[in-house]
Amino acid sequence: MLWIPNGVDTERFRPATAEERARGRAELGMADDAIVFGCVASFTPVKRHVDLIAAFAKLRRQQPNARLLLIGDGLLREEVTTQIDALGMGEAIRLLGNRPDIENVLRLLDAAVLASSTEGMSNAILEAMSCGLPMVATAVGGNLQLVEPGINGLLVPACDPDALADAL
Repeated sequence: MLWIPNGVDTERFRPATAEERARGRAELGMADDAIVFGCVASFTPVKRHVDLIAAFAKLRRQQPNARLLLIGDGLLREEVTTQIDALGMGEAIRLLGNRPDIENVLRLLDAAVLASSTEGMSNAILEAMSCGLPMVATAVGGNLQLVEPGINGLLVPACDPDALADAL
């Protein structure tokens, strides 16, 4: 068997310059001292936004300057919005929808996160890493081949918001 991993356009997905980062954060209204996490994932059950939002709410109690950008859309958008509102996180979590310029959003982040309960070879992780971001991801599927704990990110058990919050 020959395994051919997914590829990434490293000219498109690259780390930001200081100017690009500052300009992009300003355009999104992010404070200079904000700690910005981002998740690129469709709003489907397997992507476990429910766990990510619960974890982020726990983190936010300790880090009031933390922000979360959710990039994507899908069937669970209304449920995601309801959970965000119920936790009082509307000011800290922004839903950016589907974006043709994901690389520009990734360059604004301090870290990327993926809370999936199952995953193949994640393009979201590959693209985030190509932008120089550390990754917080669940220890499932292809994530185990991409994220080296303590080297380029952290792995946590799936469906464990407390472990995810600690890693964030």
